[in-house]
Amino acid sequence: MTDEIHRMPATELTAGISGKELSPVEVTGAALERMDRLDPVLHAFCEPTQDRARSTAAEVAERIARGEPVGPLAGVPTATRT
Repeated sequence: MTDEIHRMPATELTAGISGKELSPVEVTGAALERMDRLDPVLHAFCEPTQDRARSTAAEVAERIARGEPVGPLAGVPTATRT
């Protein structure tokens, strides 16, 4: 499933997460695995924050499980500037 996840557009990831077919933790794990595999060659990430990404994904998963509202892209991993 990991290889399938990183090929999905954000709209499919969002639908899968909101429909509880995908977990934010699963999606983030797939993104981090791909980053770990490719970044030694690409050098695309200056300051990877895997622990923060995993923590945020777990928080989003808990909010979804409680039925709390989350943003439209909640659980979809993104790269940001720090």
